[in-house]
Amino acid sequence: CGANAYCSEGKCYCKDGFEGDPYTKCSLSTTDPCENVTCGVNAYCANGSCYCNYGYEGNAYTGCYEPEVDPCDNVTCGVNAYCANGSCYCNYGYEGNAYTGCYEPEVDPCDNVTCGANAYCSDGKCYCKSGFEGNPNTGCTEIETDPCEGVLCGTNAYCSNGSCYCNYGYEGNPYSSCTKKDPCDDVKCGVNAYCSNGTCYCESGFEGNPNSGCTEIDPCDDVTEVSVPANAHCTSYYSECPSKCKAWACDDDYTKSGNTCIQQCVPEDCVPSGYVSFSSCPPHGACDYCEPGCGEPYRYWLADGCDSGYELNSSGTGCVEIPSCTYTTTASYCSDQCKNVGSLSCKKNGTTYYNGCGSSKCGGSTPYCRKGECVECTDDVHCPSWHRCVSGSCEWDLDDNCDGTGGQETICNVTSKGATICCCPSGKSSCSSSVCNCYDINF
Repeated sequence: CGANAYCSEGKCYCKDGFEGDPYTKCSLSTTDPCENVTCGVNAYCANGSCYCNYGYEGNAYTGCYEPEVDPCDNVTCGVNAYCANGSCYCNYGYEGNAYTGCYEPEVDPCDNVTCGANAYCSDGKCYCKSGFEGNPNTGCTEIETDPCEGVLCGTNAYCSNGSCYCNYGYEGNPYSSCTKKDPCDDVKCGVNAYCSNGTCYCESGFEGNPNSGCTEIDPCDDVTEVSVPANAHCTSYYSECPSKCKAWACDDDYTKSGNTCIQQCVPEDCVPSGYVSFSSCPPHGACDYCEPGCGEPYRYWLADGCDSGYELNSSGTGCVEIPSCTYTTTASYCSDQCKNVGSLSCKKNGTTYYNGCGSSKCGGSTPYCRKGECVECTDDVHCPSWHRCVSGSCEWDLDDNCDGTGGQETICNVTSKGATICCCPSGKSSCSSSVCNCYDINF
């Protein structure tokens, strides 16, 4: 056979892991030709083909079996002898060495001779057996010597207690010659296994106990999966085991540091332009916040100014309570009516006095300041004659029987300010404050 090849049953085959012409040269195989080949029981795959295990025959792809071997096929007996179960025996009526030749016996002179124990007759006389001594006619006793002394055994045989036996792994006549027997003859291996030199082995691509049965090797068993850290993803998988990751890379905005991924940081001020940055929201501030990045503390800014009743201080770095003062038409309120004014002084606008928020902030439909908030009124005098001031708003000043929603033409009670209110039906209005004269609004 060629290089990297061997001979089996008169044919050349490439060794496992090699491919090519086994009669010239086999080269290292780049792929396993038996990877997708399934052989039958008691068979194995070599170079992509199935073969019966040694000592078996049949179809290697469906199953091989032990042939019924005649144990006398290779046994040669002497003349006038026959073979049975691998051993030679003289034909009936013959005697002698069945392996060399048997002959018809002459009249035995010992036929009528009776010898003692451990003795035998020869030519009509009694003799002690080898290893014994004494009177062969009455009985012989064992000589305390090596029972195998003087015993000649055949090739590949040994003597034990005066008898010859074939060596282990051999068979035949221990007194003439023993031949080596196939060590796998009496060995039965499990499924997907074969015998070699008397020992069972799992077939290529299988594992387990070859004496009971081998199972197919999982290609993932020998694959070590890499551990993908946090903030990373797998970039490639093993071709023989697609479920296990082979390599990984960090996610966007992260960089590799040893076996971990850390965030790539570009610190910057996240507070919008025009606002003052705070490490925490000032008390009573209406804040928004942002995170600069890299795990830095949040930054705050007064996105919606201050809570109701508060205003920015002069430096714009915090919120302070807006002073509150009860409205009055007399200047004396500055000493006995004004509340929470602090260092601010009362302000005067014409004949009306206000607290600190006064004319500088209030105007339009809410010209008056009430507890730091601009409102429609702070007293009934700020409302029309048929209204009154309720919680900073002017509302109708009517009795329970005239609510301004319609009904008979009638005169309502006089208001607290001395005004007479007319109650007209729905869709009509009055043009007189003293006489109820109702008319259509769309006239």
